Amino acid sequence: MKIAILGATGHIAQGLIFSFIKEYSLHLYTRNTAAVYNFLKENNLLCYNCVIQSTTEFGKVTYDAIINCIGLGSPINQKNNLQNIFSITEYFDNLIIDYLSFNKYCYYINMSSGSVYGSNLTNKAFYENSPSVLSINNIAEGSYYQVTKLYSEVKHRASKSLKIIDLRIFGYFSRFIALDSGFLITDMLLAIKNNVPFHTNKNDIVRDYISFEELAIIIKTFFAKKMVLNDAFDLYSKKPVSKFELIDYFTTNFNMKVIYESSNFTVPTGDKTVYYSQNKKIQNVTEYVPLRTSLEVLTKEISFMSV
Repeated sequence: MKIAILGATGHIAQGLIFSFIKEYSLHLYTRNTAAVYNFLKENNLLCYNCVIQSTTEFGKVTYDAIINCIGLGSPINQKNNLQNIFSITEYFDNLIIDYLSFNKYCYYINMSSGSVYGSNLTNKAFYENSPSVLSINNIAEGSYYQVTKLYSEVKHRASKSLKIIDLRIFGYFSRFIALDSGFLITDMLLAIKNNVPFHTNKNDIVRDYISFEELAIIIKTFFAKKMVLNDAFDLYSKKPVSKFELIDYFTTNFNMKVIYESSNFTVPTGDKTVYYSQNKKIQNVTEYVPLRTSLEVLTKEISFMSV
C-alpha cells in the first residue's frame, strides 16, 4: 500500500511512521522536511521506503490511504494559536476531500478527538448515546477545539460516498513526545527530569491513554478487512488511569515530588474531570479489543525515554 501521512512532524504521526515504515510505502508531508529527515535518521529508518515532501506537493501522486495528523498538537501550541485551530484544520481537510472526490477508492483516516463531546457534565465515561455539549451563548476558548473537530466530523458524514474514518483519541502518549508539550504526563516527566516539584491541585481527574501500537493495529484492521466505511470511532485502552494513580506511580518509581495548590489548572481544549469513552462501536465493527491499560502504555513508552 502507498500511504500519505500529512503532518509528519507531529507526535502521533511519528508513532505511525515508526509502525508503518517497514510494511508500507510512505509519503510523508510536512512544512519542515528537515525535521522529518532527522526523525528518520535518529530512529534508523532512512533505509526504508518513504518519500519526504512539502505539504505543497500533496496530491500529485496516487495513494491507497491518507492519514491526516495535521494539527496544532500540544495544549501550549493551541493556546498560542487559537485562530489557526480553525484555518489549518479546514484547509487540509478540504484538500484531502477534494482528492477523494477524484479517487474514491482511497481511505481517509482522520485523527479526531474525544473533545467532540465537549463538556462532561455527568463526570462519567462517554457512551454511544452521549451528546456533544456546547454552551452556544458563551463559547469559551476551551471549546474552540471541540467545534473544529465536530465540524470536520459532520462534514465527513455528509460525504457519504467517501471512505472516511474519524478516530477519536482521548489520550495519546509515546516515547517521541516533547516534554515541554504542556500535557499532564509531560509536566510530570519534566518535573522529574529537572528535579523540581510537580504542581497540581487536589482535584482528581481520569484520563485514558493509547500509543502507536494500538493506533497502528486499529488502522491495519480497517485496511485488512477492506471495509467501506464512513464513520467515527472512539479509541480507548483496557483501563483508564486517574491523576492520583499517576502521582503514586511517579512518586514510587521516579521519586517525584508534588506540591498541591488551591488554584485550578485549565487547558485550551476545556476542563474535563472524566475524559474517556465506553463507546465500544469500534469493537463491534473490527473485533478490536485493547490489550493494555493506560498505565501499561505509559510504563512501556517511558522506559524508552531519558527521564
